[in-house]
Amino acid sequence: HSMRVYQLGLLYGKIKQIPFDLEELCLVSLFHDIGLNEKYRQIGKSFQIGSSSTLREYLKSETKLPITRINAM
Repeated sequence: HSMRVYQLGLLYGKIKQIPFDLEELCLVSLFHDIGLNEKYRQIGKSFQIGSSSTLREYLKSETKLPITRINAM
C-alpha cells in the first residue's frame, strides 16, 4: 500500500510540477497510515494527525533535518 501511495505522490508531483524530495516522499508514504495503529492514535483526532505527529517525532529524534523541512512533511 505504501508503494502505491509513493507512486501516486510521485506521479501527482510530476504532473503538477511540484518540487519534492524523493526521500521525503518515501518517508511520508511509509508513515501516512501509522496513525491507524492504536499505539500512534491521538484520541479525538483524525488518524492523519497521529501519522503526521509520529513522523515529526521520528524525524526530530533520528535526523538533523531543519524543523522547517520536518514541518513541511
